[in-house]
Amino acid sequence: MKKPSSIVLPARQEIFFGLCLGVARGGLAIVASILLARTLSVTEFGEFASGINLTVIVLMFASLGTERLTMQVFRRAKRSGDFEAARGLRRIGPMVIIGTCLACIVILVPAHVVFQDDPFHEHMNFALVLALLPLLALSRFFVGSAAAHGRYLLGNSVHSLAPFTIIILLTLLVTALGWEELDVIHAVVIYGLAYGAVLLALYRIRQVAEPEEFRRGSHRLESIDWLRAGALFSLAMFCMTVLDRGGVVAVSWFADDDTGAAFLGAAGELAGFLLFLAMGASAVFSPIMTDAVNDQNTVALRKINFAWFRWVGGTAVVIGVLQLLYAKQLLALYGEEYEVATSAFIIYLAGFTISAFLLLPMMASQYLVGLGQSVFILGGWVVAGVIGMAYLGRHLGIQGVAIAQIGATIGANLGCILAGHRVVAKWKPEHTGGKATDK
Repeated sequence: MKKPSSIVLPARQEIFFGLCLGVARGGLAIVASILLARTLSVTEFGEFASGINLTVIVLMFASLGTERLTMQVFRRAKRSGDFEAARGLRRIGPMVIIGTCLACIVILVPAHVVFQDDPFHEHMNFALVLALLPLLALSRFFVGSAAAHGRYLLGNSVHSLAPFTIIILLTLLVTALGWEELDVIHAVVIYGLAYGAVLLALYRIRQVAEPEEFRRGSHRLESIDWLRAGALFSLAMFCMTVLDRGGVVAVSWFADDDTGAAFLGAAGELAGFLLFLAMGASAVFSPIMTDAVNDQNTVALRKINFAWFRWVGGTAVVIGVLQLLYAKQLLALYGEEYEVATSAFIIYLAGFTISAFLLLPMMASQYLVGLGQSVFILGGWVVAGVIGMAYLGRHLGIQGVAIAQIGATIGANLGCILAGHRVVAKWKPEHTGGKATDK
């Protein structure tokens, strides 16, 4: 029986780098949203927040898991020397993504017209925000391609940090030119320019890093296999994103309350800083967590989780407490009227702090039980969460939506972790040795 290999825990500087990357991305996202809220009316900011959150939710489905799929297919081609399938995915991938995005837009825009009793210009605003979907989806395809060709750090940094940086600079520029009040169309133009520039940058990074074998020669399509591999991953990401961002959309669609959507959007953006923090650190912990699971090394899993709780969970608690102490002041950065979202902000802070603690164990559990069972668990909690947001939102307003959203999110995390724990409990005793050492 092969003994599990020794797992080396991340060095402190590596953890610190991951946390800093999450802090940078979360901080830029907050600054961008504050500037936008200060230049839009509350109602228009609510319209835009609802539209962009729905766009990000749909993005997880429309991108068809291509960020992960391209890495798998392209890396396999490098190992095997068979580039035909990689060439096929390289050619057809962007076209399929564009087609899926257009199909989503064609479905959602008429649905908005039918279910929302809004003036024509609000339907037009919704359609314009949703038109950003192809830019976002193609960016995910090219960041996956760049990572597969050894440009993970550069591609991920551009994809994560550049959009918000450009949005901040463009908003400041427009304000400096005397446009103190913008509308949703202006916001869409700013976001479109930012994500268009990011898409071009990622395409250029891919082109420079890509070996010649990927460009020339015959190609082969494995559409069914690709669809099967990408669909489960995209569904899992779709469910998780609904739980993370669905509250703002629920307020806008179920209650037709764009002002409430603005308040909840501001609260969610501020509290979501904790999730950005955890996601930045997860890039450091994920590889060793995967190795520990593959080796069935329970000693390493315990040590990895302990290190995660200590460094990432502890940091999230400290930042969460600081945000709690200055909750009203932080919301006032969006405008004095946003202080009414203090209760929802506190609910989000409590829930996202717990989610930051549970992020890595949940990721490990999804790997343990497989994407199929993960989608089943997450999907059940999404349904429960949507029903809860509709019911509690009707009776308690945005606080009720926040309660239902956070409850469903924590329930989904615990459900996946419990399923993963049952898998680990079945490991044979001889597989539970191994070691985990610090750098």
